[in-house]
Amino acid sequence: MLTKRQIEIFMDYYAHHDEIIKSKILADKYNISIRTIQNDIQVIRDEVEKAGAELKSISSKGHVLLIKNQALCASFADHLTLDYNSNYFFDVQASRVDYLLSTLITSHDFIKSQDLADAMYISRSRISVDLALLKEVLKKYNLSLVSKPYYGLKIEGSEINKRQCIIKENLCFAHNFIQNEKDEPIINEVKNIVTQILVDSHYKISDIALQNLIIHIATAIERMRSGNYLEQQSINLKDDDVFHHVLEISNKIIQSCCNKYSLPYTESEVVLLALNLQGKREYDQQEYISDEINKKIYHGLQQINENYNLDLTNDLNLRISLGLHILPLLSRLKTGMLLKNIMTYTIKQKFPFAFDIASTFTYSILPEYKERLSDDEISYLALHFSVSLNQTTPVANRKDILLICSQQKSETILIQQKIKQWFNNINEIKTVSASMVKPEIFDDYNAILTTESKIAEAYPKAMLVNYFLTDTDYQKIEMALNGFTSVKDILDKFDEDLFYYGNVKDKYEMIDILFKKAKKKFKLSDELYDSVMLHEKIASSCFGNKLAIPHPERLITDCTFITVGIPKEEIIWEGDTSINLVMLVSIDKNNVRAYQLWYYLSFLISNKDMLDRITKVPTYENLISIINDVYKNLF
Repeated sequence: MLTKRQIEIFMDYYAHHDEIIKSKILADKYNISIRTIQNDIQVIRDEVEKAGAELKSISSKGHVLLIKNQALCASFADHLTLDYNSNYFFDVQASRVDYLLSTLITSHDFIKSQDLADAMYISRSRISVDLALLKEVLKKYNLSLVSKPYYGLKIEGSEINKRQCIIKENLCFAHNFIQNEKDEPIINEVKNIVTQILVDSHYKISDIALQNLIIHIATAIERMRSGNYLEQQSINLKDDDVFHHVLEISNKIIQSCCNKYSLPYTESEVVLLALNLQGKREYDQQEYISDEINKKIYHGLQQINENYNLDLTNDLNLRISLGLHILPLLSRLKTGMLLKNIMTYTIKQKFPFAFDIASTFTYSILPEYKERLSDDEISYLALHFSVSLNQTTPVANRKDILLICSQQKSETILIQQKIKQWFNNINEIKTVSASMVKPEIFDDYNAILTTESKIAEAYPKAMLVNYFLTDTDYQKIEMALNGFTSVKDILDKFDEDLFYYGNVKDKYEMIDILFKKAKKKFKLSDELYDSVMLHEKIASSCFGNKLAIPHPERLITDCTFITVGIPKEEIIWEGDTSINLVMLVSIDKNNVRAYQLWYYLSFLISNKDMLDRITKVPTYENLISIINDVYKNLF
């Protein structure tokens, strides 16, 4: 059986099969020696031989995964992925802590620490460290780890807090936590019951909200099957907290689910579900959205216009979408039942500008809930803004594209249609054959595309794309249409005078250092610093991958620049999140398209390997070299 790390290494090769990967790259990635990597590779090689593949050694270059039986190897990868997500790896501390939490929170009795250590094949001293980490996890849910001499350990606290812990720590999915008597997930059974009752009751919720609701109900059912019920009087319910018909729907759902498993239930279970269900309501467009909500939305969009010189107030679809989202959001904020979003960091990395304006919007219209609002909730709103930005991005002129390919004109219809489907601001796509190319007309077009590698080599302005356009081709074309035609357009936003590497004690010193560098170069006032610090108070600037991007709360400077800081030692940025790379970003207030830089930065900030390479060699030259590597394939 492969270890957790060995599975991850195999997935690296599988994702890049037919490509040579050096052992040193893997050693750096997993922070282990080359010898250890070579031992892992030998184990993996023996396993993949049974799965229709060969992990072949290429002398002085590395190893490459050669797939001989596609179906067999794909099945092997699928099984490994399942094992990876459903098993515990006791050689990894985080996995051991998960095991301790899952075991203790589902137990009615005390369990001795020695028994837990034996089950994980670890020493008493090691489990002591793991238990200390477990206590920190439990604190977040007002739960405690009680130790009783001669009896052992037990998790104590309210049932509602235990359920919150189970859901938010993903125990409901991990390691088959929710099962029926046949060791099959009960999620589908609960889903069928809930869906039918909601349909019969004409109660509409979104797909994501439905999934969250099903998780809550399945968790409740599993806990009740184990004899764990909510304490009576554990939920205080005012008459106006939940509509009467929502209570009726909740009662039907709990009754049907409990009947399915022959379980008794209490009124507290119905009330908790009603509060949860009310917060996930997706109001129909025909239903009434109050003037108060409308005014809040308009105020928030005006704040975005003031801060970013971006007017979205006339986007009726966006205003309706926000109204429909804010109504249940307010209910969730009042009850404290906020949605969890496992895609938060991905959304922040892929749509950083949309997330930024969603933060501004949310905090401006709901200042009274500033402390309760989470990045998870804001990231859902960011998706609405992302859609709006794609549709309403200011365009000075319609765009013209020159397409050079060897195919007959009739055979380029697929490419033309795909481009027009992707971009709604295309005026003309002129197609010419390779033999009819006239470089003197290139300046008449916003983008020159070709499917011919020889044309791309002969004419630097021609961008090579595939005949069957890919997502990478989309990125290339979009950057060209927006005026980014070379890596230099990106590199110009960086400057050696705006780079820092050295000792830093905390985030405040780092921001101060980066601001002073920008202030000196561009002769800025302290207004930029004040705006950056204000934004730090109202929204998170952590973007995952140990990267923070502080930026002003509104557009201030007359140019766009990025100041980069690398601390010698990781620093705590917020909460328990540590950072080893900081980019202070400021966008030109006079350029309506300048905020597109956020989109282009997404290619870098979502690339963990490249970010790691930046911090491993903390020099300006290395930074520029890596940024060049990130973007060179897009031009």
